[in-house]
Amino acid sequence: MDQLANAFSALQNGQRRSQEKVTLKYSKIFWSICHILYSEGFLKGFEMSENSYHIILHLKYFQGKPLLQKIQKISLQGRRVYCEHKHLFEYNSVSFRTFRILSTTRGILSEKDAHFFGLGGEVLCEIY
Repeated sequence: MDQLANAFSALQNGQRRSQEKVTLKYSKIFWSICHILYSEGFLKGFEMSENSYHIILHLKYFQGKPLLQKIQKISLQGRRVYCEHKHLFEYNSVSFRTFRILSTTRGILSEKDAHFFGLGGEVLCEIY
């Protein structure tokens, strides 16, 4: 199974059930994604568990509703999706708050940071 897709499902399920915390298996990629989710305001915080095998996410809500409505994996093992720097904001012209997380030569970055550095990359997920 795909660990990243499992992590996204667990995160969304935790928010649907209004849980305060969700514990996920540690991976470097998801740790980087947690940094982005925190900096974009979707998480209250996150930390490594005592044994360093899990990440504990502190979920964030506004007026009882989850801030992270949906997180969808875009690149799949059999179908990789890439985006060039010049196409980053063309694709994302939707009126509600949505953005992407990319894997670039500088690591895992939000679409805003990738645009700042003039980088494109593999689109890992979209967040609504």
